[in-house]
Amino acid sequence: MTGFGSLFSYELKKLWMRPLLWVVLGSLLFLNLRGMYSNYVGYTGTTPYVIMDENGQRKEVELDTSGSDRRQMEGGRALAGTKIDDAFFRRAQETVPLDKEPYYIDRYFLENDASYYGFYREFPVYLKHNTAAEFYKTRGDQIQGLLSGLDKDSRAYWEAREAEVEKPFVYQPITGVDALEIEVESLGLYVPVLGGAALCDLFAQERRNRMEALLFSTKRGKVQLFWAKALAGMATAAGGVLLLLGALTAEELALYGTGGWTGAIQLNLGYWTSSLALTMGQLVGIEMLIVTVYALLTGLLAAAISALTGSGVAALAITTAVMFLPVLVEPGSSWARFLPERLTNSMNLCGSLFLWSFSGVQLNLYQTGILLYSSLAAALFGLCGLFWLMFWARPVHTGGIQTGRAGGHGGRWLEAGPSRRSGQDFSARRTSPTGRRRFSEREERSGER
Repeated sequence: MTGFGSLFSYELKKLWMRPLLWVVLGSLLFLNLRGMYSNYVGYTGTTPYVIMDENGQRKEVELDTSGSDRRQMEGGRALAGTKIDDAFFRRAQETVPLDKEPYYIDRYFLENDASYYGFYREFPVYLKHNTAAEFYKTRGDQIQGLLSGLDKDSRAYWEAREAEVEKPFVYQPITGVDALEIEVESLGLYVPVLGGAALCDLFAQERRNRMEALLFSTKRGKVQLFWAKALAGMATAAGGVLLLLGALTAEELALYGTGGWTGAIQLNLGYWTSSLALTMGQLVGIEMLIVTVYALLTGLLAAAISALTGSGVAALAITTAVMFLPVLVEPGSSWARFLPERLTNSMNLCGSLFLWSFSGVQLNLYQTGILLYSSLAAALFGLCGLFWLMFWARPVHTGGIQTGRAGGHGGRWLEAGPSRRSGQDFSARRTSPTGRRRFSEREERSGER
């Protein structure tokens, strides 16, 4: 292994051996895995309904809705790959008691046939009365209303994106992917804690342990050491997020299977009027990319603070405070849409009509957000290097470390740049006859002790 490879593997191992990182990873993993499993099994107990009895009296009844998400996913597989056309609506209206109250309809889905359950939960009104033509016309009218206030170029952009959306939609049971997307979105809120825990000590540990003198004892090693530390830190921050995302994806596949990933985002009522030609799997992938870049950004922020202050506690505290940044920002601000809370929100990503022109190319919200976060991460990487040169690599910050018995008795000094035992006066004393004699006597007495 090369010298750089040895440094990189050493720094990587040192970061992953920190207990704080594993405490944060374990906590986030437990909370998110538990959240998805709770949605899968459903809430225990019953759901109250108010119905009209045969005498016209209002009556409260309860229905056991445990496992409703699981039933939606399992039942929806029977319709997977079916086009949402007139036959789709007609078959539902002939088989499902849509003229009944919600209690009876939910009871039919849970106790009889759950094939239309997922679509009914998203589009109950449209399934009950509309035809396919009315369904798509209603959607088109709402989209035109949203685009009416845009300028000519923006309107043309979104109309071109709408033309790419395949119609009629092809039904897929998206319940499982939707559950995964919710967990990825919530994970994005806590990424600053993970980034801070991973990199808060990246440039602070050696100063705290007073090892910087030895580390900077060679000029050529400084550059390699910085790159080894920085790359190991970024790999740790990204690796921690990818570990969590991989575990969530594995749980989703184990619970819900592989269905729904190719379903259009428009199958979710929240994204029904979106003109982005994305599948649910692509939407989850975009959010995972944003969360990963955000982890790099917050991790490099912690690294820059640790390089500037030499304090891992300060770095962790500041990155943790980033989570509360949305509270301090006016929601109506022009740049509030780029806050992590908004940028990792799928409703905001899919529903926003924001466009930014960059070098003649129009970028939508998530494309602009990824570019912005990547640029900020690159700037923080540069600051880490600057602070490294200013506060760490300068010889004035290095001294020496003494080896030998505790208390400072005996042993030798390992020099690392100018120190209290270097300089013109000390060199002169050592080279003069008197200086050599006194130095030799001190060395002998030191050896006797």
